[in-house]
Amino acid sequence: SNVRVVRRSAIKIEEKQLYNGERTISLEEVERHYRADDFWAAIDGEVYDLTKFKHPGGVIMNGCAGIDATVVFSHYHYADLKRAKAMIRRYKIGKLDR
Repeated sequence: SNVRVVRRSAIKIEEKQLYNGERTISLEEVERHYRADDFWAAIDGEVYDLTKFKHPGGVIMNGCAGIDATVVFSHYHYADLKRAKAMIRRYKIGKLDR
């Protein structure tokens, strides 16, 4: 019985919460993934793990690691937001907990 309590307390609750069947992720959790080799970003309320994404513009997106990059993403992709979002769709890992 005590083993279960210890294990349960070790699980990060924020990583296990689901919203409509999707994982919800806090901005604080996104902020922990701020390096090129561990790259998360929030865009329009969705969280993406972009670590393995090869951006057509190269390293231009490195400044967006670990932040809510909605404004930056919209600014650079205003002409074709739909196409830009389609390119990162498969990297979505959850919804931003607001």
